[in-house]
Amino acid sequence: MVAGRELLLGAVVNFAVAGAIVLPDLSQESFNLNTNTNGRLEVSNADIGHTEILGLGGKFVTNLTQCPAVPPRREPPKNVHDLRPDDFSVVMALGDSITAGAFAAGIQDDIISSWAEWRGQSYAGGGDPNAITVPNLIKHYNSTVKGASLGKNLVAEICVGIALPPIPHYNLECSCTLQEGKLGEWYRARMDGLRDKYNEKLLAIASAYQRLNDPSFAVLWQPANIPLAKFPIEAVSNVDCFHPSTANHERIAAAIWNRLTLNADQRELEFGWTEEVLMRCLEEDDRLQTTAIAD
Repeated sequence: MVAGRELLLGAVVNFAVAGAIVLPDLSQESFNLNTNTNGRLEVSNADIGHTEILGLGGKFVTNLTQCPAVPPRREPPKNVHDLRPDDFSVVMALGDSITAGAFAAGIQDDIISSWAEWRGQSYAGGGDPNAITVPNLIKHYNSTVKGASLGKNLVAEICVGIALPPIPHYNLECSCTLQEGKLGEWYRARMDGLRDKYNEKLLAIASAYQRLNDPSFAVLWQPANIPLAKFPIEAVSNVDCFHPSTANHERIAAAIWNRLTLNADQRELEFGWTEEVLMRCLEEDDRLQTTAIAD
């Protein structure tokens, strides 16, 4: 699942490969931003007594239109290590069915659409109007950004053609990983081990590029630290109970956006679930910390 993946965000000057994947239980009406004795920002919800230390200051909103305007840069970036998120002009997402937004919109009246890839809603590459995605959050500050995906891809038509007859809905599951008992535990442990090895390789690649300190190319390492067991059922699609729902894609996108200007240690912070999707307002002095070596 998404929670087990680590993601790379690569950037060339004016070019972003936006890979991605959420915050605690906050409501729009009653969240407060305070600085504790260590100078770290706390976001708290008075109603439920929950506090999460984000490690950054700033204003959090439910819509970026609520943010103050960001003054244009007085001069262009000196190099790739001097980038602000609104410096990106091209976005691209590379990944699998999760990145493609598979089944994100859930069960539809049209059975074919139930099995669609909702690429325009994907946290990583979506560009549908009003969708909360990384490309759209960047686009709020740079209206010229290009590369986001739009609409949906009807996977069912590709697989079986448009003559697909009406069929009842059944939740899909991976029979090997969702088995009960010792065999299921073995399969899940095996998958966890493979995930860890995969992440280890990705981290090595990211660290190698960061140590090069190339002025024209940089890689950001963004762990997908998602405690899925704490998430509500609406975090997954009701088509297969595996792929992230649109609601989860929105929170994933916001979590990535909120961490774009953090250092490597702060980007390790756990993604949590929020009742409202909270996004940090861009500030004039924000920069991607491209030289922070991931450990």
